[in-house]
Amino acid sequence: MDGRKIAGQEVARSDPDFDLTAASVTLAAFYLAGCRCLSLNSPVPESASRVDKWLWSVRVYKTRSLASDACRAGSVTIGDQPVKPARDVRPGETIHVRQGVVIRTLVVLAVPRSRVGAPQVSAYCEDRTPPGEWEKAREQRVQHLLARERGSGRPTKRDRRQIDRLLGAAGLDTLPIDRLGLRRANGKDNGNPL
Repeated sequence: MDGRKIAGQEVARSDPDFDLTAASVTLAAFYLAGCRCLSLNSPVPESASRVDKWLWSVRVYKTRSLASDACRAGSVTIGDQPVKPARDVRPGETIHVRQGVVIRTLVVLAVPRSRVGAPQVSAYCEDRTPPGEWEKAREQRVQHLLARERGSGRPTKRDRRQIDRLLGAAGLDTLPIDRLGLRRANGKDNGNPL
């Protein structure tokens, strides 16, 4: 038989049902199916990405090098194990990121191809950080504002009034600041003649 082999079968050139274009499309479909692509223009769905790239792309860190440094420092964990920057993350995994005193809990929903805008971040990760973690950061910010230089002594009456105004304006006048030695949690002073 004077013909060609297409998909393992010999086909005669004189066969009226033989269509070279259809056979080429069939072979191309088999080839593309082997490459796990359906068409040349469709985006290939990414199922994994490096953890440092994912943290940068969902705007947890400002630069990818900061994300890599955090991974190397042990600030990023998956399953209570510190991770290296090159570890792959997949949808469904929970990542714990320590940023200052806050330990953020993030669930991977999808893997973006590159850095996404702030409005699109919720499509790629879910923030399950407990409210208590954000309170720790808020409390540390207040303590930083109220901290006095070592050796400067007790606050004067004027300093105390400024602190009260600051706390009242920020809506933080309900915080128990007895740890600072300025006022007890019940509102009474602790013997300081302020």
